[in-house]
Amino acid sequence: MSIGIFSPQPDWSCPLSPPEEQSSEEIQFDDLAKLVNRDIQFIVRDMKEKDIAVCLKGAKEEVRDKIFSNVSQRVGAVIREEMRLTAAAKVSEVQDVRQQLMQRVRGLQVSGEITWPPTAVLRRESLEPRPRPAQWRKPPVKPASQSRNYIIGLVATVGVIGLLVVITGKSKKSASSGADSSQKTTGGRSVVSSGKSSSISSPKKAAGSESRKRKRKQQADSESSSSVTGSQGPVYIVSGNSRTSAEDAQPKPGDKVETGTEGKAILDLEDNSARVQVGPNSSLEIGAAQVAGSLSSNFNLWVGNVIVEVNDPELVMNSPVAGITGSEGARYRLRVVLDATTTITAHEGVIRIIPTVGADRKQIVLRRGDRVKIYPTGKIQKDRVTSRK
Repeated sequence: MSIGIFSPQPDWSCPLSPPEEQSSEEIQFDDLAKLVNRDIQFIVRDMKEKDIAVCLKGAKEEVRDKIFSNVSQRVGAVIREEMRLTAAAKVSEVQDVRQQLMQRVRGLQVSGEITWPPTAVLRRESLEPRPRPAQWRKPPVKPASQSRNYIIGLVATVGVIGLLVVITGKSKKSASSGADSSQKTTGGRSVVSSGKSSSISSPKKAAGSESRKRKRKQQADSESSSSVTGSQGPVYIVSGNSRTSAEDAQPKPGDKVETGTEGKAILDLEDNSARVQVGPNSSLEIGAAQVAGSLSSNFNLWVGNVIVEVNDPELVMNSPVAGITGSEGARYRLRVVLDATTTITAHEGVIRIIPTVGADRKQIVLRRGDRVKIYPTGKIQKDRVTSRK
């Protein structure tokens, strides 16, 4: 297992060339620290992380803090990584990128989309607040009649569910009482009748399933549930505020495995329920059991690429917009980009996906060669690709 060695964190406080001549009316780069958070978010929304990183080289601490406090934790991590990679950027390059940024900012100032000086910002915010995007607006208040119908429908649904639970419980008792009398042995396999259908399972497969469950139960009581069995390039274990090389630590539930631009890692679960290959520029969080009493493992891929080889169908891989499971022996690729758009490609077996955004959250089933892309807006695109190992 090889781990890349990097130089210490570069000094971002190095001075640049003499600052531009400032005027009392025209906003300057250092004045970004004085803008309100909403304007900063509007400015950086369409900027590339690399351009933001170059702009912040040699910037005052107030400007850096202002930018990082108005981006997500995931985007902030990408910007810091870009800052490390662009540490050797020339002063002229920094000035060019800053000049492009400030031209855009001044254009927004002239058009009235942001306001300068700050006193005008406060006055405008108090009198003419900027309309929020549609996805941030509160849903319209439902009329009283609709609310009553909703409550009546909810009560009826709960009643039906309760009745089904009672009926199912009685059916299970009847099935268990007659299980011994309906069991037969055929060629070393056990055939057990249970109501509507029969299931055939070999003793070896059943023993393997029980063994996995026992191992997962033991892991539920222990700290570690997975280990990095191979790595290349920069690979780190992030636990809380600490960041340790994968060569010196193993991940625990709640930790993240993060890879650099040329980093790769192989993650094996100790109960042999899955193997996860983590690609470059990825952030994979290792979760504990989903609910109390559940033994199923889960992962959260916030950004990057992974290839998942499934041994246990109960394993759940989450992205910001979907939850993914696979049949035993399934193999699939999961890709998440910075805006949370998620792409799942099935290589082997059956993959089941439940979208967590949009109005249509029906289960999506993929088989070998199928691919689906889910956008944060809820839009879904499905197609086929040439299968590959």
